[in-house]
Amino acid sequence: MKRKFSFSSPQRRGPDDPWFRVGQIDVTTTVLVVALGVLSMFIWAANNSVFDPLILETSAVRRGELWRLVTWPIANAPSFNAAISLALFWYFGRSLEELFGRVRFAKFLLILAIFPSLLLAVLSFPLPRLSVAAVGLSLIELGVFVAYVAERPETRFFFGIKAWVLAVVIVGIQVLQLVGYRDLGGLLLLLFILATALLLMRAYGFANEQTWIPKITLPKRTPKVRGARDTAVVQGPWQASPSTMNDIASQAEMDRLLDKIAATGMDSLSGDEKRRLKAHSKRLRGDG
Repeated sequence: MKRKFSFSSPQRRGPDDPWFRVGQIDVTTTVLVVALGVLSMFIWAANNSVFDPLILETSAVRRGELWRLVTWPIANAPSFNAAISLALFWYFGRSLEELFGRVRFAKFLLILAIFPSLLLAVLSFPLPRLSVAAVGLSLIELGVFVAYVAERPETRFFFGIKAWVLAVVIVGIQVLQLVGYRDLGGLLLLLFILATALLLMRAYGFANEQTWIPKITLPKRTPKVRGARDTAVVQGPWQASPSTMNDIASQAEMDRLLDKIAATGMDSLSGDEKRRLKAHSKRLRGDG
């Protein structure tokens, strides 16, 4: 009897691998965030008061409820706007995750949620009237969309509208609404999120044509030096099979390329190196 449900985690993870698999579904960072958003709708329907401690409120953050800086985007009440935000996040998030890799995209989303809201909370200490109450994925989705547009501004959507034109219109409408509501806190949160998304794109080595965006340098992890000191060699009258030798060579080159990414970013790889990295990843997973 064939199993209908299975859970698996890749033994070796390359930049294109999911976090884990559920049946035939690859659970990437994008899929995981969307799944949490959908799940939150059902939780809200069962007990809508459960969202109260998850909402971003600057006054609550000042009281020490720091978890709100992380939880506010995943708390989505059921609505057409929330469903559209989840769909757009899935569409544009997949593209960014292909560029970044699953780990860097997860870090991108965490920074996008935490840094702007923390900055707003800090500003509210001397300015108590600068308050905001935010919940749901819509603002993060807008940041993801703007980041996508910064990398691919000439992409055409419905009616042949270019991506950058669509971004200007959508952001402009959001700004006008917040100005009309005299919601200074919401306006600053929106601007902080958009600025953070654009700065991260440049810092990650993308959107290089947008020279008007300042390029900052992020802290880099020191790559581990892989040597022979931890390797035990057993002598014997046998010889490794060609497939084993190929796997060892593939793993060695893949490790070298991953160390290069960790040290200098994905954009430091040449086109040929990116193709080899993807090929090695598929080979070691047994996909090719």
